This record gives sequence, structure tokens and C-alpha cells, in this order.
Amino acid sequence: MAEQSLPEKVRDFLNERHRPYEPYEVKQCPLPCEEWGVCLEEIDMSVWKDEAGKIHIMNDAHRPKDVLLWMDDHVVVGSRRPTSKESKKRMWEKREEIVGEVLECIEKKKWDERFKFKSKKIRKLIAEIMWGDEVAKIVGGRLGVEIEFITIAGESAFESVFDSKGMSDEQILREIAKRHEALEEAYHKYMRSLRQSMRGHGEFKEFYKKVFAEEK
Repeated sequence: MAEQSLPEKVRDFLNERHRPYEPYEVKQCPLPCEEWGVCLEEIDMSVWKDEAGKIHIMNDAHRPKDVLLWMDDHVVVGSRRPTSKESKKRMWEKREEIVGEVLECIEKKKWDERFKFKSKKIRKLIAEIMWGDEVAKIVGGRLGVEIEFITIAGESAFESVFDSKGMSDEQILREIAKRHEALEEAYHKYMRSLRQSMRGHGEFKEFYKKVFAEEK
């Protein structure tokens, strides 16, 4: 029997450890600069190697673009419902502008701009992504693993990256396993805190009140 390639070993590791609804496969993930990838149809807990030899482990956690898509027009724009064709057009144009500004704020982490958005739903969405940053620092710092909370094309994920150059397959798999565990912990802490906030308590609730406190 031929020896397995590294992507095949990573695939088997993820299927054994993560036990997804559908099995992981070695295939082209929807990610740039990829040498090989192991993933599901979505980014959810994917592992891929870029052209520079760095291994990326990602855990899908939030989709701010989808949240904005489902917000009512008048909620995003902050005005009454339009009554004419022309006012509907103006509202749609304004909505597109605001959604673009919100996504730029989130993707580029321009947190100083958060106070210009008046909608409570938008402010809460921005706070949820900011909280992802905090969770990455808390869990990564405690476990000694570098974790980032990144947003690309309106989707947010916890990510950990390491340079695999000069490493054996076994060393790479151990590094992936360590970072996989850290990302799983970050993901569960993040999602648990968001659920707790819906009941009016928890870490995120306190974080939200702090970051959006009225400026003195």
C-alpha cells in the first residue's frame, strides 16, 4: 500500500477528531494562494497550505455579511419605511453604502468608527466581531498558541498559522493537532458567550456594554 500524502493524513486526522456530518476531503478549498486544502463545502474547520509553505487552520464562526443581509432596510438606514418608488431607490442606495461601511469597519478592524453607526443591531454585530478578537487573545494566550479572528468577504473565522518549512509530516500533524484544539476551544467559548448574552448575562454582554458605553 502506498504511503499517504500529507493532505491525506490531515484529512484522516480531521475526520477522526472532528467527526463532521460530511467527511473531510482533499480538494480545492475556496481560498487564495493554496497549494493543497482539506475542507468541507464551507470553510468550517479547514486546513490548507499556502504557496509560502505556511499551514492555515480555520474554524468558521460568524457571517456578518449574512446578518446585514437579513436586516430590514429601515433598520440599517435608520429612517421610516419608504412610501414612493423614488424614496425606495434612495433608501436602497443608502443601505448599500452603510453595509459597505460596516463590512469595511469589520474586515479592516477600524473599531474607532463603531460609534458612527446608530442602529443597535449594527452596533451589536460589530461588538460580536470585536469580541472574537478578545476571545482569540484570551484562549491563545492561555494555551500559548497564536490565534486571530479574521473576516474575509463578510465571513469571520478563528485562524492559526504556522510555517511548515523544514518540518516532517509528523511534526506538522502534531502542530495542527495543538492548534486545532485551541481553535475548537476559542470557537466554543465564543459561541457560548453569544448564546448567554441572549439571556441577558455572560462575558459578551459585559463586553458589549463596555465597548459601546457612551463617550464622556
